[in-house]
Amino acid sequence: MRYGLLVLLLAVAALAAPYAWVGKSDARNTLEVRFPVPAGFVRTAVPAGSFAKWLRGLPLKGGNPPIVCYNGRLKEYQADHAAIVNIDVGTQDLQQCADTVIRLHAEYLFGTGRARQARYSFGNGFVVDFAHWADGYRPRTRGKHTAWVKCTPPDASHANFRAYLNAVFAYASTRSLPRDLEHVAPTDIRPGDVLLRPGDPGHAMLVADMAIHPCTHVHQVLMIQGYMPAQNAHVLRDPDDTEQHAWFPYDPTRDFVTLEYTFKASEVWRFKVQ
Repeated sequence: MRYGLLVLLLAVAALAAPYAWVGKSDARNTLEVRFPVPAGFVRTAVPAGSFAKWLRGLPLKGGNPPIVCYNGRLKEYQADHAAIVNIDVGTQDLQQCADTVIRLHAEYLFGTGRARQARYSFGNGFVVDFAHWADGYRPRTRGKHTAWVKCTPPDASHANFRAYLNAVFAYASTRSLPRDLEHVAPTDIRPGDVLLRPGDPGHAMLVADMAIHPCTHVHQVLMIQGYMPAQNAHVLRDPDDTEQHAWFPYDPTRDFVTLEYTFKASEVWRFKVQ
């Protein structure tokens, strides 16, 4: 009974702090405020409480500081970002590209009181859900078999959620991520979707926001990525925009080109848990 009450109280606290890793965020430095839509465009409508809506309030660092890696070193290539997401990267080389996508989706679930719905796949196919983790279970692998083992007291705190995510990051990759996603048609793309190419290393980016021109129906998107080695999550800038704006034209019939990676038009995915 006491444990059930604790879970309820933590869920209420999460709802009061949708970006739990920073606590109270700066309303002047959110994705939506920092990146107004291009002239003539309007942001696409998104449901209240959705991942897309949560992403629009994502806290950013002030200005446009350099990208820093997990070990405190600057990323060698600094030409492709328009802003840094105000979220930690950890002190290990874990939160890379697929992990950054997972991190933001997971933090959305935690911040909206749905942490126990977080579930992501290890490379061997074992599904690691926070419900088990929060109840004190830990995954243990022997040979090719992984199973849950009860070994700690229950803990639904954000600190324990962060530890859970590190465990996911250690065994997740662009190859395992498709198990947690579903393919969507390029014409059906929406904020919160993922551009993904599984592989070694492959790559993954998050569609952070979308705008549409009401007359031409042309779309533009904001993109967020992490990279290797583990580094600050950052908002990309459009390489074809000489003023270093972050909005990319999106054409569902063409490849999506950034300064560091190109995706095929068909490589659009969506989290199964929304």
